[in-house]
Amino acid sequence: MDRFTLDNPSRGAVSGRRLKDFDLLLVSANYELDLLYIVKLLREGGVEPLATNRRGRPLVVIGGLAAMSNPEPFIEVADAVFVGDGEVLLERLVKAMHLLPDNADSFLDSLGEGLYRGMSRVSKVYVQDLDSAPHPTAEIRSKVVKPVYGDGFYVEISRGCRWLCKFCLESFIMYPYRVRSLGRLIKLIEEGLRNVSLRRVVIYSLSAFDHPAIRELLRYLIENEIDFSLPSLRWDTVGIEDLDLVSASSQRTLTMAPEVIDSDLSCFLGKCFVEERFTELAEEALRRGFDLKLYLMVGLPGESPGVLHNAARYLKKLTNYAMKLGRRVSITVNPLVPKPHTPLQLLPLVPEEAYQAKVKLLEKELGESVVESLRWTYAFTQALIALGDRRVGRAIVAASSEGFTRRAIARAAESLGVDLGYPLRCRSLDEAPWRVAVMPLDRVVEKSSEILKQQTKECQPS
Repeated sequence: MDRFTLDNPSRGAVSGRRLKDFDLLLVSANYELDLLYIVKLLREGGVEPLATNRRGRPLVVIGGLAAMSNPEPFIEVADAVFVGDGEVLLERLVKAMHLLPDNADSFLDSLGEGLYRGMSRVSKVYVQDLDSAPHPTAEIRSKVVKPVYGDGFYVEISRGCRWLCKFCLESFIMYPYRVRSLGRLIKLIEEGLRNVSLRRVVIYSLSAFDHPAIRELLRYLIENEIDFSLPSLRWDTVGIEDLDLVSASSQRTLTMAPEVIDSDLSCFLGKCFVEERFTELAEEALRRGFDLKLYLMVGLPGESPGVLHNAARYLKKLTNYAMKLGRRVSITVNPLVPKPHTPLQLLPLVPEEAYQAKVKLLEKELGESVVESLRWTYAFTQALIALGDRRVGRAIVAASSEGFTRRAIARAAESLGVDLGYPLRCRSLDEAPWRVAVMPLDRVVEKSSEILKQQTKECQPS
């Protein structure tokens, strides 16, 4: 067993063996753009990326959030896509490994429910109790690239999210919401810290302060002189007193995602913005010495020019207040990227010109040094993969020889008959390739998405 990363695609981090010499490759694709990186890693590791052109080993099985939400583009690269929690797959793998390398078909057949091989629909499988699910305590990482959130032991405290915001892929795909108990988390942390050089814990979850024991966990870390880092916080779950707990860590930037500085539009998304409450929390955080990183979303249905102007005025006051305290507020702007299995799955991605105009408005009002925006091309490629069919997967493979440039992807897509306007228009469920993967909330979500489509101005016949 070994691990390969993009910066080290040819030789394993543990054994130094070549990628192409393994019988089985398990690949995690949590983000749509991971499909590009998987193809790149396979090519550089000497493995044919197109599944139909591979002969013999290795078998490639892809899992992860993006792949399970729409397996169709990924099945062009994978021999199978696993739709479910990885712990379920790993338990089955252990029992079936003796069938490799000679009996690949029997091996895949033995993996059972949740495995998509390009034929019939597949329902998601998942663990019901996180306490009984394995969690790595010796985590293999790149020898070259430092983790995004720094060194330390990474621990998952919960999976899914109880809020089910309309745009959020992870909350719907990872449903139901589950947590690890305080006792189990403490045991994992004690074991995990023995395997890292830094006495530091990186907590990850969609909404950390929804965990029923999060405050007890933070007090345990503080009392035992263990540094910690928290992910983006859902601001309306955090109390002023919670800032004192977070202040005990070395973390000096709080990340929050109000998404929309507008009460009506934010409540439509499922993240109701209450100006007085948010301002109080933000200003208290700044006074305690935190910088703030905020995420905004644009290109939403019903978004008027006034919404952005009001947001800019509000954020300007907040950034000016931060400057007086010697602190900083940075704002990351993203377009709404419609994702499968969410209530917004049938709505269009904002066109490039309109998106750039929205970003420029915010940059003009707040300053280019404050505003950072996601490139529209990245958002478009995300949407293309998230909503696309197998031809999208083939186009990604075809474009890989030219370095995944925008022109190369467009040229490959057009040659394979991919409708590049598909993410930019309203769609119907009858043309939704992602429905090959069946999620627990699909029946409710599909009804909701049809209603929202009927209510969206951009989806009405002209």
